[in-house]
Order: sequence, then structure tokens, then C-alpha cells
Amino acid sequence: MAYIQQIPVNGTGDKLYPDAAMDAGTRGLLDMLDPWSWGGTLPANGGLSVGDGPKNYPLAEDGWIEDAARAVTSTMLTVGGGIRFVDTDDILRLPVGFRHKVDDRHVGLIYWAKNLPDPLGAGSSNTIYASATAAASYNFSIGAAYGDPGVVTEARVRTGYSAASILPTVLRDAMFDGALHQIGVEFELSSDDASIVYSSYLDGLFISSATRTVTGTMFAPTSAEYAAFGQHPVGGSTMNGTLWRAMMQELEVEGARAFADTVALDYEINKARILAVSG
Repeated sequence: MAYIQQIPVNGTGDKLYPDAAMDAGTRGLLDMLDPWSWGGTLPANGGLSVGDGPKNYPLAEDGWIEDAARAVTSTMLTVGGGIRFVDTDDILRLPVGFRHKVDDRHVGLIYWAKNLPDPLGAGSSNTIYASATAAASYNFSIGAAYGDPGVVTEARVRTGYSAASILPTVLRDAMFDGALHQIGVEFELSSDDASIVYSSYLDGLFISSATRTVTGTMFAPTSAEYAAFGQHPVGGSTMNGTLWRAMMQELEVEGARAFADTVALDYEINKARILAVSG
């Protein structure tokens, strides 16, 4: 079940969404340039206090959402309308729709960011996005490994179903080149539960897929466990830039379009508006 509710339009068969890229499979959406994500009023560039931040807000009596909102866990900045990640403890906790469930089989994440390697980054478990437990288990994560500090050697995606899958070099380079990019990552478990396919997208286009053997399972997160951009308890951070938009899609829901189509639509309708403020 999607976490963001849709409001039927009486007599039309249509449903309203607060964003044109949403469909029946949208579980979470944050858009730093949309007043909806801020409860009606965009914040001025500057500091965000702990507990502030973009959220999934209700728009009507029966609500767009079912989940409690999350927000920043340290003092952070909005720059060019986006959330700026600078320090190692900069974390944007996400609404529960971004947190992966024990029965998730086919899910995709889209995000828009400008990002650079952390000049102090080192180690092999640093994350851009993670949905994990405090016990160091991942349900879904996107991150990178550093060789020398500030030097990214590979980017990768992983779920609880398998070991990490290395993302294509072209995607890794874009994730850390300091320019604005739309990044998309999708996973789909096979019908026999024996394999999982990871697919990657860059700036509206499909890049490639890779198949891994299933060696594990997803866990059922507790209410205290969350998804986040930035540093996560299970690793360091490879988020050293600005985030403008993030969208989580559950792709087996009736009425959810193919992830490739959502990536293309999301890119078409958002490139100009985000580029205009991102510098």
C-alpha cells in the first residue's frame, strides 16, 4: 500500500496528487522547491533548526499521508532552495514511506542533487541514502567506497536480498562531479526469489542493469528505524552537496507506471525549475 493517499475526484474516476510525477505507487516525495513539502510556505535560504525540514504534509481533511514526518537531526542550511549537506552529522531523516519493508520486491528511488566527494571521506560503507537499522543492517542503500580521502573508487547499491552491486562508472562520476543530476536506482526481485536486478538511471535515461544472486532477506524495521540522506548510523556520509528532490516508488502497486517512465517524466518536468535555482 502506498503511504501517500490519493484524493478521488467525484464522478471522474481521476485522483489528485500534489505533484505531477506522482502516481498510485508513490510512497514518499520531498521537493524543496514546492510549498507542499514545507507545509505551505517555502523557507528563506538560511539555517534549519533540528526538527525542521521538508516533510510529506497533509493537504485535505482525509490527508495525503499516513506516516509521521521526519526532518533534519542537526542544524543545516537551505541553499538555492535545496538542503545543504556539509558536516559529517548532517542527516535528513525521511518520512516512513521511504523506509523499506520486509516484503518490498520492486521499488525505485529518484533524487536530484549536486554532490562532491567528501574531502575527508574514507572507508567502504559510506552512504548517500540508506534505509537501515541501528544494528548495521541495510534494507536498501546507495553509497560509495573511498580509497584515499576524497577519492571515490566505486559507487554501489545494495539491499537486504544480496551483496552490493557496483553502479556503472558513468553514474558514479555523475554522482560526485558537483553538477546537478537526477539519479535513479531500481531493484526488482525475481518471481522465484532467486535473483535480483538492479537498474540505474541518469538524467532521465536508463543506463544499465545488473543481476545478483539472492543471498538474504529484508528485515521488518521498527518504528525507531528510518531512511535518510546523509550520514547514517551504519556508515559515514558521501553526501557532500545539496539535495533538491527525492521520490520513492513502489512499482508493484496497481496504477504505478514503469519506473523508466516515471524517471523520464520526473526529469522532463523538473530539470528547468531545479536548474534555475541550483546555480
